[in-house]
Amino acid sequence: MFRKKFIVLIFPQGTNRIKRLTVPKFFPILGLIFIIGFFLFSVLINFQYHSLRGELAELDRLRQITVKQNVQIYAFAHKVQRLQQEMFKLVQNSKKLQAMTADNRDLKRAATPALGGSDSALASPRGSLKASPESLIRQLHLDLDGLLAQTSFLEQNQQKLDKQFEDVRSLLVSTPTLTPAQGWISSGFGYRLHPLTQKREFHRGLDISAPRGTPIVSPANGIVVSKTRLPGYGLMLVINHGYGIITRYGHLHKAHVKPGQKVKRGEKIATVGASGRTTGPHLHYEVVRNGIPVNPIRYLAYR
Repeated sequence: MFRKKFIVLIFPQGTNRIKRLTVPKFFPILGLIFIIGFFLFSVLINFQYHSLRGELAELDRLRQITVKQNVQIYAFAHKVQRLQQEMFKLVQNSKKLQAMTADNRDLKRAATPALGGSDSALASPRGSLKASPESLIRQLHLDLDGLLAQTSFLEQNQQKLDKQFEDVRSLLVSTPTLTPAQGWISSGFGYRLHPLTQKREFHRGLDISAPRGTPIVSPANGIVVSKTRLPGYGLMLVINHGYGIITRYGHLHKAHVKPGQKVKRGEKIATVGASGRTTGPHLHYEVVRNGIPVNPIRYLAYR
């Protein structure tokens, strides 16, 4: 079979000579196989080329996305660092407020959350750029957990402080620090000679001399306990301010409030008079704390 041959005649242009080319019979078959194989190989190479180009384009796109994500991670790490600094300031301010309200036992027992230092890679923006994204992400998870714990502490502590400050505010507005009437102090707190009997006795309050009809205001928030007439004090009001403090007002000309009525700090409650045993118009003003008369001067802040 392979001994058979093909004779190929070649007629060159411009000459009468004929060239004969003898080739084995299988040579064309091998040539055809080679051409087909080369074609298939070219098709395969072309397919792989375009496939690699697509993969390279996808890799380049992913690389750009990774770069952007890394930049976002670094920026987020820097923001977390700033948030940690602000949180540290808030915790310090909270501790100062606790010191200001140290008389509250619950605040004394309030636990302050542990404040750990950041990873060295997060110490500064420049340092964070040297850290790998994986380590930054791990550190960010830890830092965010710490921030959440500190936020929870601050929220609980803020509620306690709000309640404490509300108690303090209530105490302040219920403390009789206003001068109840405009005038001058004609007799102080303590032992004195009674102006009528000339006997030495203990004076339980202040006498504030003022013209008849001078307005008398409540020195603090409270509730009117009683409005009575007594032989010595004349027309008298008693106000309960809470926290164990009551105030008494004697020798009134007229009372403008009644028992059970709530009064506000600075609200008009009566007018100066000369009822009862007195030498002239004035206000007898007492402050009683836990059942014991105290010097009103200790509370007064002249308006």
